[in-house]
Amino acid sequence: MKKYLAITIMLFFIMSIFGQVNSFKDIPTEILDNLDKTGVDKSALLNSYESAYFNVIFKDSKKDFDFTGKKVGFIASAYGNTKNKEDYFKKEKSQYKKYKRTNLNYTPIVTTLYIFDETQKEESGGYDAAILYCRNLKLHTLQPEANVIKALKGDKKNK
Repeated sequence: MKKYLAITIMLFFIMSIFGQVNSFKDIPTEILDNLDKTGVDKSALLNSYESAYFNVIFKDSKKDFDFTGKKVGFIASAYGNTKNKEDYFKKEKSQYKKYKRTNLNYTPIVTTLYIFDETQKEESGGYDAAILYCRNLKLHTLQPEANVIKALKGDKKNK
């Protein structure tokens, strides 16, 4: 019995850590209808459609942070491979197409949001936040913010 309780608590903990929407069903239609307008360039600055998407995806974990006009870094997997929003949204759109085609429970990519304070923003090269993502929950591990900042600071292509 203790084993099942521990597993249940761990699952709730994991869900709250990631703090993201867990199903495309939970994303408003008007945002999903504009998914084709996301990830259209490699700029770290988010456009209005990307900002709206992330404001919904991270509604439970972003507190009072608003993605509008923010510079966001993207890191693929727990290995610190810096990417860009074009790569992120390509994967996200693929997941959404599978969901629409099959009506199975394909979900948004597993992500962790890091919101930076002013010092971290400066150390990272001007990023307001970072999104660590991967497709496989087993590979997804939380990274200390220092590692995330270091990965972004060393990334010259997203500036």
